[in-house]
Amino acid sequence: GGVKGNDEQKTKEQLKAQGIPHPETNEVGADAQTATQRKKKSNKSHKSRANDDYYYSAESSYYGSDDDYYSSADSSYYGSSSRGPSTPQLVPLVLEAFQDARVVQEPVLIDPLGSEFDAGTKYVYANEPLYTVQLDSPGNRASQGAQDGYYVDDSDMIATVAGTCTRTDPNFGNEQYVGRAYCEFSYHFLDEFGSIEAVLVAEGPVQIGDYSTLSITGGTGIFRGTVGSIILEPGSIGLQSTPVFVPDPLLDLPSSYIVNMFIFLDPLALDGHEGMLS
Repeated sequence: GGVKGNDEQKTKEQLKAQGIPHPETNEVGADAQTATQRKKKSNKSHKSRANDDYYYSAESSYYGSDDDYYSSADSSYYGSSSRGPSTPQLVPLVLEAFQDARVVQEPVLIDPLGSEFDAGTKYVYANEPLYTVQLDSPGNRASQGAQDGYYVDDSDMIATVAGTCTRTDPNFGNEQYVGRAYCEFSYHFLDEFGSIEAVLVAEGPVQIGDYSTLSITGGTGIFRGTVGSIILEPGSIGLQSTPVFVPDPLLDLPSSYIVNMFIFLDPLALDGHEGMLS
């Protein structure tokens, strides 16, 4: 045993004296022995970190892209790149309808001795019907003399309209008359039994001879938290047997409208009420 130990020691001294690198560590002499120890320690450390990597790798399926804590519905709500609650992705909805003002009650005058064309006159919409529409056929549009047309289904009332339009400029029969008013409408959407299921509120300026835009300011039911706008196109229903909307840019207040609603719904308000969208 002593001879073998002496031989090993002699070999190390010879390597050191001759400046020959250690075959395992590529270092010289006493430094080689230290380097060997460092290498063994390093291998042990790498093994430990490899075990740690395995531990965190298993955890990554919980935190990473395979995370099934949030469902696919949650992902569509919070966004695919989100790790938690953020701005909801609103649900777009476009609705077209005919707002009927043919039987609006007499205007409320600001001066009992004045005219309905005075500024301040109110036109009251007291549960006027909102009917469904379909794009009319080209043949009917031509017969009505209108570029655009809608077939109005006056047997399908989906909502009632309540609110007021207040005239903001007087009509004295002169060239300065524009025909402006400010309107505030509440659209009461009905269920199959005729009960109010949801309400959409909008307001904004209107003007004869042009499209008008109302801003959606609130609502209830599926319209809770809703934002968007409503475009009004003034006109009336033709006298033919088939009720077809005829645009009329000269129609003064009160007016019927084709209503185009561009709505963005809060998905939380839709929970349990998706059937209303069908």
